[in-house]
Amino acid sequence: MNLGLKGRSALVTGGTSGIGAATAALLEAEGAAVTRTGRDALDVTDPRAGERALELGPFDVLVNSAGTSHFAPLDHLTDADWQAQWDLH
Repeated sequence: MNLGLKGRSALVTGGTSGIGAATAALLEAEGAAVTRTGRDALDVTDPRAGERALELGPFDVLVNSAGTSHFAPLDHLTDADWQAQWDLH
């Protein structure tokens, strides 16, 4: 595959595991310089996170892959569980 990314820079949020990590690896294989962020390094639920991310750039490509799930029956999810989903997604 040739995505024309040689020499380009990319930021992948949620890039330390799962789909984000796989996407980051694909971008790297296509020649992009990739910055991966995860919850510990750049919490996308923090309103100041975007400003800090810009300090890492500039970026030609942005992939928003941060995500989470709570694996429990719906009637066992707390208000905090639901709020965490809304904050992130």
